[in-house]
Amino acid sequence: MMAVLCGLACTGLANAAVPRSAENAYHAGAYEKAVALCDAEGSAESLAFAAQAIIADAITRPAGFCEPCLRRAIAKADQAILRDPQRVEGYLQKSIAIGFRGRAIGISQARAEGLADEALALLERAVAMAPANAWAQASLGAWHLEIVQHAGPVLADLMYGASRNEGMKHYRTALTLDPHSALLQMNFALALLAMEREDMVTEARRPRSGATKARRGGARCARRRPGWRMRPRGAPRRRPAC
Repeated sequence: MMAVLCGLACTGLANAAVPRSAENAYHAGAYEKAVALCDAEGSAESLAFAAQAIIADAITRPAGFCEPCLRRAIAKADQAILRDPQRVEGYLQKSIAIGFRGRAIGISQARAEGLADEALALLERAVAMAPANAWAQASLGAWHLEIVQHAGPVLADLMYGASRNEGMKHYRTALTLDPHSALLQMNFALALLAMEREDMVTEARRPRSGATKARRGGARCARRRPGWRMRPRGAPRRRPAC
C-alpha cells in the first residue's frame, strides 16, 4: 500500500476548528483525550484530526500496528467526510489509515480487499479538491512509488496504473508547494532510497533547503525498511528499530 507517510502518515492539520486542547493532547501523546475533545467539537476538521490521533496511536504501539485501531480510524474519517464532503482532510486521513491497515493485514489480504485502489481513489479526489495541498500531493506520490517498489514497474502499471514518473511528479509538486518543509523532503528522500536505484539514491542525497539533517537521520533506516511510511506530524517520536 501507499508509503504515507509516517509524517502525514497524516497531514498535520492546522485549522481553527480543531480545539487547541486537542492539539496539545495529541502532541503530548494523549491520543484518546485528543479524540474525545475533537468528538465533542464535532466539526469535519476536528473529526479528521481525531482520525489522525487514532492513526498515531495505532502505529506507535510497541507491539506493532493495531489493526482494529486502524479500522476505527477509517470509520472516524468517514464521519469527517459525511460531516463535510468538501473538506479534504477526511479523505487524506482515510487513505492513510487504509495504507497502514494494508501493511498490518499483509499484501495478499490487502489485495483481496482492494485497499490499494480504494486509497488511490481517495487520494485522487483529495488532489482534485485541493491541488495546492502539499500533503495531498505527497501522499499521492507516495502511493505510486510504493506500488512500483513492491510490484515492480511493469506489474504496477498493469495492475494498478501506478508509475515511478507519476510518483516523482506529485512529490515534486508537493515540494514546490511547500519547499521549506523538512518533513516532506525527508519523506521524499526515503521514498527515493527505497527504490534502490542508483539515480534515485543520487537524487535522495542531493541537499535540499532545510532538510539535510532530518533526511540523514531517516535515510539509514530507509535502506533497511523499504516500506517505511511518514510518521504523523507532531506525534511523539518513537525511534525505529534499525
